Amino acid sequence: MDALYAAIVLGSVGLVLGILIGICGKFLTTQNDNIVEEIYELLPKINCGGCGNPSCMQMAEKLLQGESIDNCRPCNLENKQVIIKKLEEIRKKPKK
Repeated sequence: MDALYAAIVLGSVGLVLGILIGICGKFLTTQNDNIVEEIYELLPKINCGGCGNPSCMQMAEKLLQGESIDNCRPCNLENKQVIIKKLEEIRKKPKK
């Protein structure tokens, strides 16, 4: 009976903490998180490593830090231009 009680208590605590983490994740995202995802969606997502990064998601993060989109050879010209435009808009915004 004690084991059942312990399992119920631990399961309940885990469920409550999981819900709280999910809620916090929704409200505590930063603008950069959304921008990284937008840039990632424009990349080819083949994780070829040709740019020197192990994944396209990491390439998206590096682009925000100033890496050149020209390092991504599989990315088509149209998407490269959209990415460049997004990055220029971000850099023009005043920092808070």
